[in-house]
Amino acid sequence: MKEHLIGQEHGPLHGVRVMLTGVAFAGPFAARWLGDMGAEIIKIEIPGAGDTSRIGRRVGEANVVPKWISLGRNMNSFEFNMNFDTCPDSKQVFEDLVKQCDIWINSVPNIGKHGATDELAFAANPKLVIVHVTGYGLPENGGDERLLGRPSVDPVAQAFSGLAAMQGMPDGPYLTANPILCDIVTAHQAACGALAAYINVQHTGKGQVVDASLYESAAYLMSYHWCSQLNGEGLYHRSGPLNQLWRPFGYYECKDGEWVAVGVW
Repeated sequence: MKEHLIGQEHGPLHGVRVMLTGVAFAGPFAARWLGDMGAEIIKIEIPGAGDTSRIGRRVGEANVVPKWISLGRNMNSFEFNMNFDTCPDSKQVFEDLVKQCDIWINSVPNIGKHGATDELAFAANPKLVIVHVTGYGLPENGGDERLLGRPSVDPVAQAFSGLAAMQGMPDGPYLTANPILCDIVTAHQAACGALAAYINVQHTGKGQVVDASLYESAAYLMSYHWCSQLNGEGLYHRSGPLNQLWRPFGYYECKDGEWVAVGVW
């Protein structure tokens, strides 16, 4: 149990401290999930800029940005320059923070090139769980070297994985599955991986790195369709709201102009 925790005592993760680097959406959403379950979240934001989720149309009497009050809840934010080349004093601050944390969630592409490497973090805290939220994965886990390290966003990951090719009508444009489905599922995967690695630390005393990539999370959503394609059934053909295996299964317009959702096996 950590001392001097900031925040209310609630949830099964009370006593777990998480450091977050990166802006919207998947990385912070994963941390928010842990915060909802009681973890203390220390969010590092870009000096002078903060998180892009703070920017947007303000609504209501409270004059709030809806995206930010949703994504930024249960977090303690502060500005911190993570570039050790331009701000050498940041290295010591980073090491001190890591020593006090159980999990570090990062969604800044290639953050290590400015000094905040996994090796430095593990040297400060060998029991740390590091979760990298990436577009196309980490080099040590394989993948196309032309893409590794590149940033990505939700609709691009959906297209790259093939998920976008499953959305929309057969004769219509490709569609993005909303609301930013790929980011949310990646956040799920990242949070799940973080907790699995954290449990492993309790048994082994050794930290590890978790790789949660946007396109792989989108591919995970495609379920058995990848298996069908790889085993000779060919490319997926869009069928709109209908299901290719069962009828009736989808959304149907009634004579009175209303719609009904039906699912029959």
